[in-house]
Amino acid sequence: MRIGSSKPSGEISYSKSTEYRSSGHRKNSNTSSVHKSNERPGRGRFQITPDNRLFVFFFVSGSNAAGKSVSENRLLEILPDGSVGNAVTVPRKKPFTDFFTATVRAGSPPSRTLELLGTPQGSNSTISFARIRID
Repeated sequence: MRIGSSKPSGEISYSKSTEYRSSGHRKNSNTSSVHKSNERPGRGRFQITPDNRLFVFFFVSGSNAAGKSVSENRLLEILPDGSVGNAVTVPRKKPFTDFFTATVRAGSPPSRTLELLGTPQGSNSTISFARIRID
């Protein structure tokens, strides 16, 4: 599966303050967007690429501005100035609701491949693995 950039399908309402380190420098990011739906971001994990780009993979649930049910995984980039790129939906039959990643904090090198191990929606007794290439 390859993920690239695309136009947003709608804005998600949340505000978060994040602190992270990249190349030994401490950065702070305050992100927020306009409320246009009842989408709720859930669990998320950072992914750092070899060229020091920072992405967040996360679960979203709730309903969109049209009232349609939403349950999906998304990927977005946190840009060097602290702003947030457009979230891209990661297509899966059953999104991960709870998951682990191979991260730099756990000793893995930065990578363009996001490796996930987790529980798909509606399957409390199943653990799945996915590999996603970030372009």
